[in-house]
Amino acid sequence: MKNRFSLTAVLAFLSVSTVAAVAPNAPQSLAAAVNGNTVTLTWVAPSSGEVPSSYLVEASLSPNGPIIATFPVTNTAVVVNNVPNGIYYARVRAVNADGSSAASNEVIVVVPGGGSCTSPPNAPTNLTSSVFGTFVTLNWTAPAGACPAIGYVVQAGSSPGLTNLAVINVGASTTLSASAPPGSYYVRVIALNGFGGSGASNEILITVTTAPPNLAGHWSGTSTYFNAPFTFDLTQSGAQISGRYQDQHDQGFVAGVVNIGSVILDVNFGDTGIRFEGSIENASRIRGIIRGSVIGGPYTFEMTR
Repeated sequence: MKNRFSLTAVLAFLSVSTVAAVAPNAPQSLAAAVNGNTVTLTWVAPSSGEVPSSYLVEASLSPNGPIIATFPVTNTAVVVNNVPNGIYYARVRAVNADGSSAASNEVIVVVPGGGSCTSPPNAPTNLTSSVFGTFVTLNWTAPAGACPAIGYVVQAGSSPGLTNLAVINVGASTTLSASAPPGSYYVRVIALNGFGGSGASNEILITVTTAPPNLAGHWSGTSTYFNAPFTFDLTQSGAQISGRYQDQHDQGFVAGVVNIGSVILDVNFGDTGIRFEGSIENASRIRGIIRGSVIGGPYTFEMTR
């Protein structure tokens, strides 16, 4: 009896079929329509696999970025009212008792939307760049066509077409200035309106190096030091700077050093001196503080060329 019972138990165990938990496949064809601050999202249920019991809409501020809002939905559409102005990235997942699917295609949602257009804008054109030290400036031309852009996204990647280094929403401006670490960047711009994003602009390669920027030339400045305004006439060799300084009462010789994003200028008046410690904001503007054993300080300054 003992052996017979054991055999029966084994056969019963082997006859039990184990069904693995399976989540649904991803939804398809997610689309967005924007009317003012109301966003309507529609999608198609997965065409195969397990049947979803509900859906989960996700919203981010960057492609596949951190989720800022979720909306559980029981059908294949959702209307969201009073959406704050901005640029959003939306995707949807199918859900059942065994879990959630991978994300659908992602769409760009630009709020507010509306007007006479019913399609995304054309692509921006003439993307160009200038680099000064680590300071990069981008400029582009707004797209032509009947459906204007109301915003732009700058994309940067480590290889052509990639967005793995930066995705920056710049609003309606057709220029962007920012500091970037040394490296090579493949950059393009996408135009946006309430019906989505355009194709990409021309792509450009930007190289930011560790070489110090060239500060040679005539600079004019003001400061909270009582001898303001002042001027510098500078020459540069590598990271070394020399030249002359002039303010309302004094003049002196300059010796200094420039790094990627900062500069130190020591002014020697013969019997004393002052030091300018500046942050290089772009090719034509430096801001910082002035120190000196006689004048005290620090005083703030700004100079341009």
